[in-house]
Amino acid sequence: AHVPMNLERGVSVEAVRKFKTYAFEQVDRFIQAVTAALPALTKADARALISAVNAFTSAFWQISHPTDAVAELYRTDPQLGHAVVDFAPTLRRQIETVLLGLLSRR
Repeated sequence: AHVPMNLERGVSVEAVRKFKTYAFEQVDRFIQAVTAALPALTKADARALISAVNAFTSAFWQISHPTDAVAELYRTDPQLGHAVVDFAPTLRRQIETVLLGLLSRR
């Protein structure tokens, strides 16, 4: 999720091509693993799940590991303390929600 925002700026076409080729090969491997483990999912479903996992992981990691200043703000301002998330259970809950949604469409 951070790649387009941060790592694909100011680089050559060839560098992006090399990275994207490798990244998409890895996504294809994940798709195969997901559809083997969950045969009810299509390849498109698996791609959607992988995209959601990637987006959730990067967002929740950042949120659950705030800077010292942000962590202090959360500790001292009860109105903002709800913004703190516990990474693993939050990620799991969101992945389960997406997965159940995908499976319910079958």
